Amino acid sequence: MAPHLRSILVPLDGSPLAERAVAYAAELATAAEASLLLVRTAESPRHPHPEQQNAQEPQARVYLEEMRSHLHATGVAADVAVPPGHAPEALLAEVDRQKPDLIVATSHGYSGFRHTLLGGVAEAFVAAGQAPVLLLRQSAVEEAPSFRSLVGRRVLVLLDGSALAEAALPIALELARVLSSELTLFKAVDVYSIPYAVPTELMTVPEHDVQLAWEASFDVKEAEAYLNLVMKRLNRQAPDTAIRTRIQVGDLVEQVRGFDSAANGGAEADIGLIVMATHGRTGLAEALWRSTALNVLRSTARPLVLVHPRGERPD
Repeated sequence: MAPHLRSILVPLDGSPLAERAVAYAAELATAAEASLLLVRTAESPRHPHPEQQNAQEPQARVYLEEMRSHLHATGVAADVAVPPGHAPEALLAEVDRQKPDLIVATSHGYSGFRHTLLGGVAEAFVAAGQAPVLLLRQSAVEEAPSFRSLVGRRVLVLLDGSALAEAALPIALELARVLSSELTLFKAVDVYSIPYAVPTELMTVPEHDVQLAWEASFDVKEAEAYLNLVMKRLNRQAPDTAIRTRIQVGDLVEQVRGFDSAANGGAEADIGLIVMATHGRTGLAEALWRSTALNVLRSTARPLVLVHPRGERPD
């Protein structure tokens, strides 16, 4: 069975951008009846004077208490924690103590850290692999006019046929369950098929309606068989969750980018979450899958859940 979503942790730094993660975490906590923990470090200089270090903790706690009061007014309970030290080290230590089932954060939400794709803190959470991380991309959050509920919207999990990529399945299944959503197993395949040759004389005869026949490639058939096996396995684990499969031809990142471009008026609008593992296959293929995870984050405005495979040592 998929693990229950019992606890959710939200790292904050006092910025409005980082706070945008709270609404998503609160909705998930309510739907899953999970505990919600808001965390902010008592940030201090690397070689602080004792009085400077002690002054940071009350400020961080007052801020978190205000956030908790806002949530309480909406009927959502939350706890707060102010670990001493610097992000990301202090936050990683707090995650290790709390052992949440999910971390919800905004990429680039932390002021003063290097401007990598994920931002220093969010990147550290993903690399540590202590828990799945639901990431909200900074530019997507800034452009979004308001919070959009995830309840009832599809959860799309990206697979590549490997056991490592399947590490994303348990949290994807659990998110679909608590959000009363459909789970879609998605695989993109590159196909190198050639259409049947059509005689030139037929192409030049106007009264003939010639339609090229395109046979599904071995890769597509293999993907269908693989996803059907995974679907049957998940159906036994969660018979009350609707599960379907989807295969599209072409590059995975381009397919994800296409979801966003079609979302305004098409069926893609009901995709609420995308879930994927940070590792897939082995060797070079694994490195490519990890870079794919980063490119997917670049390419989508949707919340992206990144999962480090259990039992795999982070790089």
